Amino acid sequence: MHIALVNQWYPPESGSGGVAMHNYYLANACSQLGHRVSIIARRPSRDVSARSRAGGVSVLRVSTPNFYHYRRVPLAGRHHRVLAALTCSWQVCRTLASLHREEPVDVVEFTDVNAEGLFWRQGCGRTLAVRCQTPAFVLAQYYTAAELAYDPTLLGRAERQVIRRAEILFAPSRDMAAVISTACQLAPDRFHVIPNALDTQLFSPRVPERESREPTILFVGRLERAKGIEVLAQAIPQVCQQVPSVRFVIIGTDRPRPPNGSHRQFLEQSLAEYVASGHVELRGAISQPELIHAYHTADIGVVPSLLYESFSYTCAQTMACGLPVVASRIGGIPETLAEGECGVLVAPGSPRDLSEALIYLCHDPDKRRALGAAGRQRAVTAFSSETVARRNLEVYEQALAS
Repeated sequence: MHIALVNQWYPPESGSGGVAMHNYYLANACSQLGHRVSIIARRPSRDVSARSRAGGVSVLRVSTPNFYHYRRVPLAGRHHRVLAALTCSWQVCRTLASLHREEPVDVVEFTDVNAEGLFWRQGCGRTLAVRCQTPAFVLAQYYTAAELAYDPTLLGRAERQVIRRAEILFAPSRDMAAVISTACQLAPDRFHVIPNALDTQLFSPRVPERESREPTILFVGRLERAKGIEVLAQAIPQVCQQVPSVRFVIIGTDRPRPPNGSHRQFLEQSLAEYVASGHVELRGAISQPELIHAYHTADIGVVPSLLYESFSYTCAQTMACGLPVVASRIGGIPETLAEGECGVLVAPGSPRDLSEALIYLCHDPDKRRALGAAGRQRAVTAFSSETVARRNLEVYEQALAS
């Protein structure tokens, strides 16, 4: 079977976010299972090769104009993202048509994000699949007007159109499937619910298991309000008061904090006392080996998101590394955590609930170990790349046979 996976982000050249990593793990697992896999992704610069091959996967990168610098242009700037999306979709589908002529493509799988499959047609491959990873029209509901740099209206319409046209629909959680089926007026049974893929050999517990006298709590994510960083900042003083030996490690790229400044500056100012005392460490963006080391030297993961999460790679990575998770009860996170069997779920936006859950786990190492072991087991059995790939392939084969 020849599978084309389309997404503008594909590591390492163009990002390593959740959508990109799922495509990377799925592509390599399908290749290892004997299928031909082609990736269509964005070419971030001329320094990056337009065609390459890595681990048995062919990668084709398309060059698209950068509309981001138009974002400050009055009126038109609010539509820079939809212009970028439409241009990318046009270029991607031209590349797909050329690839399909060279060697027929059996299944083309897009994500719903940015409507990259808008210009897909039958001449680009036999079967159209779309994986719903949280489109812009869902995410836009969780940002304020000051935080959102674009108008999501037109982009949302394009994303809905791509979803409705798909012959195969995937979602990483039942909640995501329900949200999309309602928004697009589709029957819920149209969706195949399959978790995102993860390399559970790369993300694995430290051996020997770490014994910590000073519990370390790890946050990994963008430093922005929607990811719950401000809620965490409000919870930290209470945790430090009840657990004097606790340490917080905060990892992630900085984001603006309207109207002025950034979230890192906000953390440095609001938690100055705790940063100075060593209770809080702000590391910024780090490499993947450094990230895995951070998981290995932590005791608890925290995901206080206010943003809709269809799956949460941070939760999955934390679980795969054998750590318990304290996370918001939002979107697909409860399903990722097996409804609390692998961590503690708290109300989104509640510093009190968050601090109480973190204090509880800090004081109970046995509970941490039990939740961490359950999380590791779930990650291996449900999220491993091979498991997810085999489930995807079954759906592809059924669609092609019918």
